[in-house]
Amino acid sequence: MNVPLSSVLSTLRTQARRHAVLRALAVAAPLGIALAALTALGIALPMTSLLGVLVLVTALALGWRDARRLDARWLARRLDASFREFDDSAALIVSPPDAPTPLQALQQARLERRLAATFAAQGLPDFRAPLPRPAIARSAAVSLLVVLLVLAAQRGLFERGDASSIASATAASAGAIELADARVRV
Repeated sequence: MNVPLSSVLSTLRTQARRHAVLRALAVAAPLGIALAALTALGIALPMTSLLGVLVLVTALALGWRDARRLDARWLARRLDASFREFDDSAALIVSPPDAPTPLQALQQARLERRLAATFAAQGLPDFRAPLPRPAIARSAAVSLLVVLLVLAAQRGLFERGDASSIASATAASAGAIELADARVRV
């Protein structure tokens, strides 16, 4: 099966673009899902779910913005950086001029043959950026912290009482010790 070179190059760029959106969503997903889950469980306010959706939509928009930067010039730079045999001329293949000179046409034909031979021998290169594992881990840790704080607040662990109720509770638990009067000088 002989696939046109333009189709192969388009596939490389499309894969990298999809991965850019995935990277942004992978970082934001733990927080968005945690906020939505808290609302679904009836633990948090409905506004929390909206905030979770807003986090995911923002991540999607940022990923889309990053994906738009992966244009034909980006692909040409990546090809030139990955394969020395292209003589820094991958732009002739990726975005050929409308009316190439005879020299450009010759160089373009040579590069197309080299590219086809390279891809046949080595397979398609992977130009996708790696997933930001530390950022995903930080996002998951923050999400877990948010869930734990909301659960603790729901159970009343952060309630503040007045001084007399705290003193009486302390006195009742201490037994014979009772605080009658205290003065603090600063």
